[in-house]
Amino acid sequence: MSRAINIPPMNVSVLQSALERLRAPDAGVVIQIEPGHTTVGGTPCVPILRVHAGFDWDSGKVFLNPGQRLGIVGDELIALRERTNDTNETLAWIRMQLRDKRLTPEQKIAEVRNTINAHAKKHGLPQLTN
Repeated sequence: MSRAINIPPMNVSVLQSALERLRAPDAGVVIQIEPGHTTVGGTPCVPILRVHAGFDWDSGKVFLNPGQRLGIVGDELIALRERTNDTNETLAWIRMQLRDKRLTPEQKIAEVRNTINAHAKKHGLPQLTN
């Protein structure tokens, strides 16, 4: 998500004050997430479904519950990053093929199709058909 910065944790009164200043009573409440891959568009986030006060060992805390995991952890994240890196390399190769002045347009299409199909096969995805 973002680098660690030296800001003290927020408390309920600071949160309440910030919400009052926003003057956006119908805005959705979300938590920004790190999906583990590059995204385009709005900031990846999940909606908050419930807010509740902690009890027992969690006394003195307010929990914002999104009702789902907020990120990918462990081996799943490593696999996703490897696949994303491989996809980025495939896209870079396609870009090189498209810029190759030695190839005719038909050859470029064939090369790009072969590259996409090889990538799809490697990752168990459907291949392009003619």
